[in-house]
Amino acid sequence: MHLRKKNVAPKVGGIFAGVGLVGSLIGAYLGHITPGTDLLTYFAIAMIALGIYMAIRRESSRAGTVDEVNHVIDAFQRCKNLTLSTILKVLSSALLLG
Repeated sequence: MHLRKKNVAPKVGGIFAGVGLVGSLIGAYLGHITPGTDLLTYFAIAMIALGIYMAIRRESSRAGTVDEVNHVIDAFQRCKNLTLSTILKVLSSALLLG
């Protein structure tokens, strides 16, 4: 149905799937030949680098400002099914599972 309505770009999807497949195969191979402690170290380094990047990028300076609050309020108003009871159900189930 989405293909008929031209909501999907098959060429882009094919490229994305192909690159994702090759990347996952390379990652699986590298994960297999790399010792677990080294993988954990590399992952920690990547998370620290990502945290530093997120802290210094431009958009982080607007966090907690009126612009962000207005964006969240607008998102809540657009989503009719997101009620307080729905939020509480999701949070309680996350606490039980986690």
